[in-house]
Amino acid sequence: QLIQEAMAKGFRILIPFVPNHASPQNHWLQEKTHLFKKLDPPGEVPSEKTVTVAVKGQPVTFWRGNVYHSWAPQGEIRGGFGSGTVQFDLCDPAKRKELVALWTAVLNSWVQRGIDGFYADTGHSLNRIAPGWLEQIQRGVRANHPGTVFGAEAHWQQAGGFIRRGASFAQEHA
Repeated sequence: QLIQEAMAKGFRILIPFVPNHASPQNHWLQEKTHLFKKLDPPGEVPSEKTVTVAVKGQPVTFWRGNVYHSWAPQGEIRGGFGSGTVQFDLCDPAKRKELVALWTAVLNSWVQRGIDGFYADTGHSLNRIAPGWLEQIQRGVRANHPGTVFGAEAHWQQAGGFIRRGASFAQEHA
């Protein structure tokens, strides 16, 4: 109802999506455990950088989501972001390909419900970890819904190609 009322008043609806990490309660953690970054090597001692979650009744330790900021010195933790969240494993190309397909399907379903666009949380970091993968999601959604708007969180020191290569929201939808 909110979406319909906003559309009737001329508003466009953009919502965030968080392609870097998820809640430990996210059903993907149980159904698609392989897509998340597990503690490696397995014998490594869990720390403030990890979270242990029961997966199918067994404790599994994962890296916390969004612990390392792209602008922080190597290994330094800044802020309290991501505490308790579980990080997707974006370094593995096969897992990344599966995540692109999952996120594309999720975002397409939101557009079908009336959402006009999305902005990617931690987009500035993601483009460093996995260059071009946000654009793959964008292309997948726009193949079905050409007018969909995309943006990404950007740190002032490093906006990333996702922002630079696309037209700004204001230019694209003036």
